[in-house]
Amino acid sequence: KQKKSRDNENVTVLYAEACDKVAHTTGVPIVNLWKGMQLPAKNYDDDDNSSLFESNQQWKVDYLSDGVHLTPMGNYRLYELVIEMLDQGVVEKGKSGLGLAVSALPRAYPDHSLVDGLDPGKTFGTDMLPISKFDK
Repeated sequence: KQKKSRDNENVTVLYAEACDKVAHTTGVPIVNLWKGMQLPAKNYDDDDNSSLFESNQQWKVDYLSDGVHLTPMGNYRLYELVIEMLDQGVVEKGKSGLGLAVSALPRAYPDHSLVDGLDPGKTFGTDMLPISKFDK
């Protein structure tokens, strides 16, 4: 008798479902990355979208570089899911969150897109050496 393959569909989904069950049973907020990567934002808990699991495999290419490790898009999707979990109330539509309103918190530092890559000191008001001085 041949053993089942140990790929994502046969192992990871079982692990993710078990983690989800434990989290809901104990009332611990959870980020379900397995479902969250496969479905668009805000829809990953809708049972109506279950057909997308079988039909749409593009998430594997977009979010996983080698089947396990996240791509830049995968890291951003994880960020979205974590922020969503932190922002949602303690109990919202059967999901639990921390109700921290993280997206409304003030930033201590400017967004990375506003930092001068060649001279970060300009952005932070320090006397740091420009990056170009290290390129020699």
